[in-house]
Amino acid sequence: MKLLAIALFLLVVPACDDSSGSGSNNTSNVNNTSNVNNTSNVNNTSNVNNTSNVNNTTSTNNTNNTTPPQGYVDFAALDIWAQALPSSEADLTVSFNGSDITAETGASWPFTRYALPGPGQLTITLSAPYHFPMTLTVAFDPSADPPFTLTHDTAPTKHGISSVSVLLGGLPSFTIFGGLRHKWFSAQGRPARRGNNVQLFMDGETYWQSLHDDILSVNDRILLASWWWESNFELLRDFDTHAYLTPTERWENTIMALLESTTAVKRIMVGEFWGTHDILDWITTDDDILEKAETPADNFEFMGQGNPTSDQFWFEPAAFTFGDRVRTTFTGWAGATFDDEAEITSDVPGKDVDFSDWPLGIAFQAASWHQKFSVFDDNVAYVGGMNVKAVDWDTNNHAFYDHRRMNFESTEAERVEVMNKEREPDNVPRKDYFLRIEGPAAQDAADIFKTRWDYLLGEGVDYSENASAFTISRNIPADPTGVPVQITATMPEPFWEHGIAETWLNAFNQAQDYGLIDDQ
Repeated sequence: MKLLAIALFLLVVPACDDSSGSGSNNTSNVNNTSNVNNTSNVNNTSNVNNTSNVNNTTSTNNTNNTTPPQGYVDFAALDIWAQALPSSEADLTVSFNGSDITAETGASWPFTRYALPGPGQLTITLSAPYHFPMTLTVAFDPSADPPFTLTHDTAPTKHGISSVSVLLGGLPSFTIFGGLRHKWFSAQGRPARRGNNVQLFMDGETYWQSLHDDILSVNDRILLASWWWESNFELLRDFDTHAYLTPTERWENTIMALLESTTAVKRIMVGEFWGTHDILDWITTDDDILEKAETPADNFEFMGQGNPTSDQFWFEPAAFTFGDRVRTTFTGWAGATFDDEAEITSDVPGKDVDFSDWPLGIAFQAASWHQKFSVFDDNVAYVGGMNVKAVDWDTNNHAFYDHRRMNFESTEAERVEVMNKEREPDNVPRKDYFLRIEGPAAQDAADIFKTRWDYLLGEGVDYSENASAFTISRNIPADPTGVPVQITATMPEPFWEHGIAETWLNAFNQAQDYGLIDDQ
């Protein structure tokens, strides 16, 4: 897979070994954080401005001593995407004036509450495997205005920290949302979600077989994006019989025949050259897919999309505000104004890009959409580097004289000649990869598809009159034995997303001995 300037890809990054070597890198007990958006049990924080009923004051006795509390600090242990850190993985220690204190009873994780007996300093330290640790200090003086002063040094790691002061039973209270930054995953990207089952395919033969099997089991819908589309692309190619199949028999193994066999709604999106519906848009499709696109109400929808990037521009990943993520995740805090709303910027350096910087000195639309991925019934996604194209099928042996790499139109005689090494196959050996992801991360692949799809609907592109909008399922169960996965993308304006670049930078920064880059 190649990464061109502003050419869009998807990248899935499973968790890697923590260089700290700690014994807490257990990713199998992920505490089912896929429902992190369920705020129904977040200690009744929905009425944040009601000073008599914030955080359910039924249990506010100081469990550390009998001194009546003079204030409270609430802390939420989150990651940089404002998701709850699993309690089994998070290491949270809190001290007051140098002595460890325990949390009040009654709070629900990721929230903990600490009663403060008087003026002093509260120190909070939070760490988790594969994350940078965080240390916060809260100076408390109930007679001061404001009574709480939060200090931290997050400049090197750019953690997410949002805080707000309220009254709790007439006493000053301070709520802190702390989001740990991940060592490997992109902070700018979509959330790294826990509880996924991942399978790596190292060749086209095994990948296309798996895709074929999943399509046969689909119930409701199929989302499929490719840079190139050939309707007669054969997914299954048996070594012993393939050379002798008739065109009709081979057609039964094609992507089009397979999609026609299912009643699920099919939405297909294919990249185009030089902008959307420009002079070369026909190259990446064929008559069969366009006939489906022109037919209304056939459960087969299609739109093409070009990448309009050209000329000169400034490349720089977009900044984000951690407070926005908190307000989105915890709906009870949707209207809150936090004390620190500073933007968090990426460590990826900005760069001037000039598409006219080549011998002819002419700027043109040189970028394209290189996404190759699919989503089935919301909970299964494939992400990788192979198009629905004849050149993207091969076995793990990569034998040169393989008759199965002949184009669909090839005759039986020509295939036999390849078997006898009397002629070269139409397509040379090809090495590429794909991942199958089953679990919560599949929703982010669907979200990328929907983002592009909705844009095309809004633009009224060709065949959009026969295409429809759809919603994404967010309640995908997590597998307690699964692993964290993040879906990242590179997307041009108006989307402007560059999570892949940040993931690569993180990987280089975390490398201990060497880095291996596989390109084509």
